[in-house]
Amino acid sequence: MSGKNLFNGFEVTPYNQSGDVYFDGTSLTYKRTNANTYSGGVVKIPTVNGQKFYVSYSLAKGTANRFRINNVNYDTNEFTFTAQSKETEIIITRATFGSDEVVLKNIQIELGDKATPYVDYKHLTSMPNAS
Repeated sequence: MSGKNLFNGFEVTPYNQSGDVYFDGTSLTYKRTNANTYSGGVVKIPTVNGQKFYVSYSLAKGTANRFRINNVNYDTNEFTFTAQSKETEIIITRATFGSDEVVLKNIQIELGDKATPYVDYKHLTSMPNAS
C-alpha cells in the first residue's frame, strides 16, 4: 500500500535551537535561528533499510528551505531518498541563516519512488508495502 503518509508533524521538535518550530495540523512553520550550524526542526520516521521513500510538500511562505537526510541536502519540494536504517532522522531547515519564517504545507513522506495524492498522517501500525 503506497500513498501512506509517514510524516507526523506533531512529532517535529526544535533542532539546534530553542523554539521557532510549530505544526498546526496542516502547516509546519519554522525559522533557522542558528547562524553557525543547521537548525530548524527535526523528526524521525519509520523506514525500511534499502527502500526508497518519496518526499513532497508545498512551500507556502519563505525561501531557501532544505531537508537534510542521511547527510544529504534536498532543496526541492519533491525528491526521493533511500533509507539506511529502520528509522530515519529528517532535519528541516533553511539553506542559509535568516530570521524569515518558512511555512511548508501538505508534507508527505511515503514508501516508493513516486508521488500519490496527499493524505493526512494517520498512526502507523506497520510499514506499508511499496507497489
